Parts: sequence; C-alpha cells; structure tokens
Amino acid sequence: GIGGQTAMLIHTPDPRRTFALDGSSRAPNRAAPGIFEGRRLRRLRGHMATTVPSTPAALAYALKNYGTMTLAQVLQPAIALASEGVLTSLLQHSLTRRELKHLKRYSGGQFFLKDGTRPFAPGAIVRQGVLAKTLERLAKSGVEDFYQGRIARQIHKDMEAGGGLLHRDDLAQIPWPIERKPVSCHFEHQRVITYGPPGAGRTLVEMLHLLENFPERLRNADTPDGAV
Repeated sequence: GIGGQTAMLIHTPDPRRTFALDGSSRAPNRAAPGIFEGRRLRRLRGHMATTVPSTPAALAYALKNYGTMTLAQVLQPAIALASEGVLTSLLQHSLTRRELKHLKRYSGGQFFLKDGTRPFAPGAIVRQGVLAKTLERLAKSGVEDFYQGRIARQIHKDMEAGGGLLHRDDLAQIPWPIERKPVSCHFEHQRVITYGPPGAGRTLVEMLHLLENFPERLRNADTPDGAV
C-alpha cells in the first residue's frame, strides 16, 4: 500500500549495474525516546504506530531515474482496479475477521469493511473509490502532493484527530530512497545478489552457504525431499 515502505533491487543493462534501493521509512519527529513506554498496543496499531510512508517516494524515484513510462501511465492499472473493484480472497477475508475490532476502532478501517461494519465475503467485489481518487491526484500532481500538498494536509488532519505522531513537517521532508551496494555470494556456480542492511540479505547469504553443504538431492526447496 502507499502508506508503507519500499525496498528493491534494480539491475540496469547499460551501464551494467545492480544496486539496492533503500526506501526504509523513518519514525516521526515526535517519536521521542520513552514515548511508548506502557503503550504496547499503540506501538502496533493505530495512528501512533505510523511511520513516515516511503513507498510513493521510492517508487517515483525508481520510475524517474530508471523507468521508461510516465507516472500517470504506471498508475492507470491501479486506478482501474481501485475503481472497478477486485475480488476478496480467502486470506483477505480471514485477516479482516481477525483484525475486525481494530479496524472498527480506527478511521481507516471503514475502507476495508462492508458498510463499515463487517468483512467482505470471499469472492465479493471490493471497490476503493477514495484510493482511486488519491492515485488519480498523484498521477496529475506528482508524489510531492502526498508529502507537501493537499494529500499531506489530509493526512496531517487525520493524524491530529487520531492522536498520531506523524505531522505535516514529517511528510514535508520527503523520504527519497538511498542507493546502496547490495550483498552477494556464489551458489552452485551462480552469483546471487540480494538486499543488504537494513534488509535481511545477509541471512539469505548465510542460508545459501549452509545449503551448499547439503547433498544435491536435498537442495531443492521446491520439493518435499529438498525442504529439510
């Protein structure tokens, strides 16, 4: 979702280059040390649990510097899906049921519930008109609007009403991503390139080093025999 954070590996053929794009989010300026003491649930859910969303900035940066299409072009399929609707999966239904009481509690929950009160049944069509309008505005005005324009003002207003820590000054410091050197290793005569800190690429590298010491018949994780 556009309220999250984004990290990716990018490879360009000319010049030949592979790098990690670090779009990690950051804590709001008001998240001072000790502010969450005794507030475990607020660290997990709701307005106080929100960090500065980096996904719009990270994706726009990647598109501008390494893409071949306009922002309006790449957003159009998402706008169509939000407007016309998508089918509710069994997983979405189950997760919504699990989090129902929390969704009802916060302002954004209504967008994920039928009539704002109950989960959509598996197979039901969910239309997200507000999301479609938000994406249409980004397509027209650019992602800067999310951080410094009308969308930013709406986020600030909702955060104030919900007691959140994320304010307009946090958003105004647009969290453009950082290009970082990836980590890599060799596995079965191939070079594997993955995402380094703050991602978990080093764990993957260590797993591959361990796996390489297994007999070949036990290396295929896509089969029951090779999933040990």
